Amino acid sequence: MVELFFPPLKNMKKTKVKILTAVIAFLIFLVIVIIAIFCLNYFFNKNNPVSRVANKILPFPVAWVGKNDLVTIKKVEENLSAVKNFYENQDFSAQGLRVDFSTEDGKRRLAIKEKDVLNKIIEDEIIEKLANEKGIKITDEMVSQEIERILSREGDEKQAEENLIKLYGWDIENFKERVALPEMYKEKLAEKIYAETDFESYRKKIEEAQLKLKNKNNFEEVAKEFSDGQSASSGGDLGWFTYKQIVPEVAEKVFSMEKGKISEVIQSQLGFHIVMLEDKKEESGSQKVKIKQIFFRAPSFADWFLKEGKKIPVKIFLADYFWNQEKMRLEFKNEELKKFEENLMENSQGDASVFF
Repeated sequence: MVELFFPPLKNMKKTKVKILTAVIAFLIFLVIVIIAIFCLNYFFNKNNPVSRVANKILPFPVAWVGKNDLVTIKKVEENLSAVKNFYENQDFSAQGLRVDFSTEDGKRRLAIKEKDVLNKIIEDEIIEKLANEKGIKITDEMVSQEIERILSREGDEKQAEENLIKLYGWDIENFKERVALPEMYKEKLAEKIYAETDFESYRKKIEEAQLKLKNKNNFEEVAKEFSDGQSASSGGDLGWFTYKQIVPEVAEKVFSMEKGKISEVIQSQLGFHIVMLEDKKEESGSQKVKIKQIFFRAPSFADWFLKEGKKIPVKIFLADYFWNQEKMRLEFKNEELKKFEENLMENSQGDASVFF
């Protein structure tokens, strides 16, 4: 009778052993599943059905940036989904462009997009680290103010938010985290670097060229003597450009000039310029200018970033890529994809997945 209310200690022990055995078996099964998914992700192809489901739940790493920043497959796939969503919700036919990720070539283009997405995430992480080293901190309030400024510039804030959802599948919080915050860190860091750079020694050389021009020297001869790069070999002749094809600081000046006029010294993100406007025309609804340039390269943010970014180690876990520390960029291991990417960039006319 007592046993009805108080089971024997022996039975209780058996029950505990069964429960413990079940828990251990479940944990072993879970570990085996995780190891299997790990192998699928890192040694085979993460785009299989099992991995796709698991990667949405578990934070499998795709890259390690510096000492403590982990980039997960989930984050990469969410950003890639936004990029894919953008293309699929655009009508490029009016521009004579095409996007189709369902074909074999389209799948390769999507693989390139995935690499670009991961590369951008890594670059953003490195920029934030370098910004923090420079004492730059961006608060939630600063980001919110920037978002308000962007939305007010668009006119209809509600419509702008609806466009984000339609084009990218993002809400405002997604936009803050994935676009606004990284761009603010980059902008503030660039401002800091430019403020710390002594440009006077670089400006003096371009001012020598400017003095020669004022003394009626031939523009072509001065360009050959002073210019860097293509501007020197061509005697300053660069050809025809639209507004968007020229660095903003130069475009703003040259499109407001009269034919035959020579600008003062213009400082841009690339260096120092003196530009001569040879001609203007309208073609296919766009204004174009024909220009000559004397250009002297000065240290840029890109130069600084390449130099300093190399100091931050990056570890890539996926078998598809490797991190080129010297060039600070992600590259394919697969030679076929490498060649496809190179050919795509060389023959990108009409391909919206390259242009946008």
